Amino acid sequence: MNNFDIISNYLSLLSIKGISHKTVVNLVRNLNTLGNIFRVESKFLKEAGLTDPQIDFIKSNKIDYKFVEQELELIKKYKINIITFEDENYPNLLKSIDDPPAILYTYGNIEALKQPSIAIVGSREASIPGCRFAKQLASDLAEIGFNIVSGFATGIDIHAHLGAMEKGLTTAIFGSGLLYVYPASNKKYLKKLYENGCIVSEQPLKEEPNAHNFPRRNRIISGLSLGVVVVEAHVKSGSLITARLAVEYGRDIFAVPIFPDHQNTGTNKLIKEGAKLIENYMDIVSEY
Repeated sequence: MNNFDIISNYLSLLSIKGISHKTVVNLVRNLNTLGNIFRVESKFLKEAGLTDPQIDFIKSNKIDYKFVEQELELIKKYKINIITFEDENYPNLLKSIDDPPAILYTYGNIEALKQPSIAIVGSREASIPGCRFAKQLASDLAEIGFNIVSGFATGIDIHAHLGAMEKGLTTAIFGSGLLYVYPASNKKYLKKLYENGCIVSEQPLKEEPNAHNFPRRNRIISGLSLGVVVVEAHVKSGSLITARLAVEYGRDIFAVPIFPDHQNTGTNKLIKEGAKLIENYMDIVSEY
């Protein structure tokens, strides 16, 4: 069975009602491959942790064939690179988290995913000094070989990507499908990003940037990274969700302090809770 057939099996399973990325990952961990998943006996599916309804859906081929066919056509048309959970290119750090994606859609220079990664995240409504700091930090870390991971949002995220592209590699994790660039204002940076890194998503290619996708996007940012740097963040922001997930995954948390009267004091909260205060890239390098 070739790789495209295995990708088809992943997509087929994920198109079935009640089958999640976590379900698919558990199947791979138990069976080693999805290459012959639709010929596996029900008892082995049961041993792999599937419920009776899930097994019934698989055995009765409740596959959304239209979705699978369209997705495979788009993958070919746009030359999307697919990394499945059983692929040797699947990042080991991400594989180790509790709920890794079963499949990663990628485009660009995927060599970035083989480098040690540091995430730099923060507020969309960041200050000019905050954006400047994120850009310089990313540039310095990228220059010495770190892949800079972020969420391609406005504010801190995009400045981290831009800084990394000056001296090295970066990876942008989308909360939408790769064919739906969000925010549209950042589309102008993609050509350079493809040359200096890659974009990644677990979502189907035409998936819109729905709100519930972003917390799941954040777990990929944390999961890929040795540590997470929060530059500026509101106390109830997605960046703090990313930091919380990083703690759960045993990753290092770094935070940049800010004046107490600033709107983005979430970093101060992180420092009080044990995050490592940083002032420059050497504060991170010294940890590794």
